[in-house]
Amino acid sequence: MQIPKTTTRIINNELTAIIEGINISSDVVISTMGGSGKNVILNNPIINELKFTKDGVSVAKDIKLSNPEQNIGANLLINAANKTVEQCGDGTTTTILFIKALVNAAFNRDIEDKNEFIDNLDTFIEQFEALLTLQSKKIESIDDLYRIAVTSCKSVSIAALIKEIYTKTGFDANITLEQSKDADRTYYDLVEGLNFESGMINSRFANQDNNSCILEDAYLLLEEKMVSSIQAYDKILGQCLKNDHAIVIMAPQFSDEFIRFCITAKQADGLKICLVKSPGYNTYIKENYKDIMAFSKNDTVEKIIITPQNFTMFNRPDSIKLNKRIKQLEKLAEAAIEDYDENDYKSRIHRLKQTGAIIYVGGVTEKNIKEEYDRIEDALGAVSSAIRNGYVRGAGVELIQIIPLFKDSPIFWLIEDVLSRPYKQILENANITRTLKTDVPYNVKTKVYDENIIDALDVLTHSLKNATSLFKLLINTSYVIHNE
Repeated sequence: MQIPKTTTRIINNELTAIIEGINISSDVVISTMGGSGKNVILNNPIINELKFTKDGVSVAKDIKLSNPEQNIGANLLINAANKTVEQCGDGTTTTILFIKALVNAAFNRDIEDKNEFIDNLDTFIEQFEALLTLQSKKIESIDDLYRIAVTSCKSVSIAALIKEIYTKTGFDANITLEQSKDADRTYYDLVEGLNFESGMINSRFANQDNNSCILEDAYLLLEEKMVSSIQAYDKILGQCLKNDHAIVIMAPQFSDEFIRFCITAKQADGLKICLVKSPGYNTYIKENYKDIMAFSKNDTVEKIIITPQNFTMFNRPDSIKLNKRIKQLEKLAEAAIEDYDENDYKSRIHRLKQTGAIIYVGGVTEKNIKEEYDRIEDALGAVSSAIRNGYVRGAGVELIQIIPLFKDSPIFWLIEDVLSRPYKQILENANITRTLKTDVPYNVKTKVYDENIIDALDVLTHSLKNATSLFKLLINTSYVIHNE
């Protein structure tokens, strides 16, 4: 096989083309923002399909610019937005909006001392997060969750579905998504689930289009030390392959050689395998392993869904073994000296008892399913974030309200422009030019002030932090090396 030759071009254009790519791409995505966001037509010439959508995630994923330097700008947007989604499950459009605002405010201005400017920017981000946290409120009712979901996905039916699930399961539900193979509608099943915030160590272990790995009747192998020896696992992996059994290996670390070996066995031989980083750290790994083994049955689980961020096990565990672990945790909670330890034990008890749900996303076409999947994923992410850390007034109002608190900042000119941008963009997309109050969210669809419009705190803070991280890299960049 002949390796294709590449040509390297070194470009010093003060990022002009990249900034153009950022603006071109961001303009398309942010046009979908808010209750009256505009439609975008997605054209797929391969299957000869035209589709209208207001889903910012779907739009962002479809953007590919013909100019290679401009396309770098588009890719930078997506990478920053994806980081926000990984952290809190939502925030694609908001992150992209903040990047555009930062870039357009600063790249048209002469900044004499970039190091000082970056220091001021870092100070602003710290203060922003602290101030917004002070303004946030905790989730207190199912209706709060419904409001978060509606704001995120702009769909009453999706929000109603999520509200119905949480009504039956409680706030600590583990809700996962799957694409339905045969249904033309979206539905859900309530199941028993145990979730941990630790995922697959390499995306090539995914066996689903949505970058997740789903294994049934999977054998669990839990290791407390780094896994590096292929020979030590050759026999058990060979048995799993021969008997068509799925296997999940959890460990604090895996050697690169072992990872490559397992990926090759999966892709070339069809071995049903996934490597997962041990959930937790230090002594908590052992405690998490105890929970997992109590929830499993004969070291196996009926079903496990693994994403890059977390995994959820679904099983009908041995009630005697499970109850024994729960009683052990109850005693530990009673004897705990520190509040942190007591809360951890109680959280484990609740998690081992809790109910979860799987939402099966259906649709008429594959594209319909994919868009619905993305919107539900966004809404669930926003709801989950709000449950953890609360919410603030939506429609850009909360950001407008805290602008005056930064009036003494050396970069107030930037802060004012960036924090006012979501509010202005939502009104612009709704073609509203008249002056409105800025202390109560305005519903651009019903044309009334509406306190039910709320945003998850984490979505706003992570969106701005990730947008700023990319922006700081860009202002210190002069050259582009492009390989063709």
